[in-house]
Amino acid sequence: MKRLNLYILTTLALLPLIIPLPARATPKLWGVDADDFHLFLYGDYENMGTTFTNYGAMQWDNAGTPTAFLTGGQREMESFCIDYGGIAYFIYDGGALGGGYGDTVLLTLDLNQVSTASTPVATVVGDVGGTYSEPTGLAIHPISCLMYMTGKDGNNNTSDELYLIDKVAGGGGSVGTQLIGEMTGNGLDVLKAEDLAFTLDGTLYVTSDRPPVNVLHEVDPATGIPLALIDNNMQYVDGDESETVKFEGLAWDHENSQLISSDTDHGWLVEITLGNGNNANLGTIDDALDMEGFDFPLVPEPGLPVLSLLAAWGLLRRKSR
Repeated sequence: MKRLNLYILTTLALLPLIIPLPARATPKLWGVDADDFHLFLYGDYENMGTTFTNYGAMQWDNAGTPTAFLTGGQREMESFCIDYGGIAYFIYDGGALGGGYGDTVLLTLDLNQVSTASTPVATVVGDVGGTYSEPTGLAIHPISCLMYMTGKDGNNNTSDELYLIDKVAGGGGSVGTQLIGEMTGNGLDVLKAEDLAFTLDGTLYVTSDRPPVNVLHEVDPATGIPLALIDNNMQYVDGDESETVKFEGLAWDHENSQLISSDTDHGWLVEITLGNGNNANLGTIDDALDMEGFDFPLVPEPGLPVLSLLAAWGLLRRKSR
């Protein structure tokens, strides 16, 4: 029996090496306009002008009735991320949502069901707790699948905070948050955090609008402590460092291993080179000039099924002893 289990699992594990895997798809970039709440998609963000789809202003499910989000004032959607399976999460902030909900609310939307033939309708998860003054970014850890959030503390001269945030509501309809820590340490401080992004190996980057320039840090997701200052010259775009930029969105392109950010001063999409400057302008953002929250769908690595099968083999070996 042991030999049979080993034979079956080894054969299955080697199938991806024997049978050619299909070519990986062009990465799709989904996002939401922070001010008018339009959902949009770039089918190929490196050819933005020809692959842009605007699905219109989202609505939310108010006890079975699709309801328009209130706009204006301080209301905005800065935080957006996509989990495995194409499930998006985003936060409505800055004014009461309605329906008994408060002014900081987590919502979710199945991107697989989105169509230009109908208005996207999001589902409320619940009110978001925490001691921050403003949520600015969401990201899914690709290994643990936990959701992280950056929160400004309301003081531009002190370090902002890193949180874990639940994907489901707990008691009383509230979404739990857990403060990981202030993003300070090693002689570094993350001030005015704007967004965060994980690479597939779990490396965490945070962009911040630290006066007088934008900067990029690598941050420890377990503690919130900055590990390194990756780029303190983010305004250096296409060889010109005289531009005034404001990088407010951040996402990792898992297919091409590139860090992508949005400059809302110019409406640019920019490749961040993970060096000190030398960032590359990819083009002007269509119809979404305040693109502060965007993300790429998480795609499992081809090696993950093999690793899962090997883990299963280990369990079978234990049980058969």
